[in-house]
Order: sequence, then structure tokens, then C-alpha cells
Amino acid sequence: MDVKNVYFSPLTEGIGTVECQHGTMNVPVPAVCEIVSKYKLPIKITENKGEMITPTGAAIAASIYTAKKLPESIIIDKIGCGAGKRPYKNPVLRVLSILNN
Repeated sequence: MDVKNVYFSPLTEGIGTVECQHGTMNVPVPAVCEIVSKYKLPIKITENKGEMITPTGAAIAASIYTAKKLPESIIIDKIGCGAGKRPYKNPVLRVLSILNN
């Protein structure tokens, strides 16, 4: 894919608890806390009830995250969007491919 850098705004997480294989856990779940802490991923806590960042999603973000600061200006090359199935206000992930300035 020839990706040079991966930037993203803070990942958004919900509040409350979630039922999982290991029982009831607080959100963000311990695995997400460990991953975002270890890899210094930016997160923002929202008022949405429930889990918005899964451990798998946090691990994927950690594995591709390369740069903490977005460029001042960008030229968008391609856009990709995906919508989740949970009943959140805006469950959309948008990815932008940018050309090198």
C-alpha cells in the first residue's frame, strides 16, 4: 500500500460498563487502557453508553499509528468510510488517503 504516515484524531470511547466473556467490565476495558497507555494513543471520552474502542481496534490503531501531529494542510487523494452496527449517534469511521505535500 506504500503508506508513509498514519495520523488520526483522538479515538472516541464511551462510558459505563460492557458485558464480555470475562464478566461485566468498566469502559474503557482494561485491555484498551493498556494498549492506549503503552502506545500513547489519543482518546476522548464521550457520553455514549458502552464500548466504542475494542481491544482489537486499539491494537490495529497502535500498529499503524506513526505520527502524532497532523500536517497543517493536506491534499485528499481517496476517502473510505465504514459504519458500525451499534446504536451510537455517529458510528462512522472515515479514512483519508492524502498526497505528500
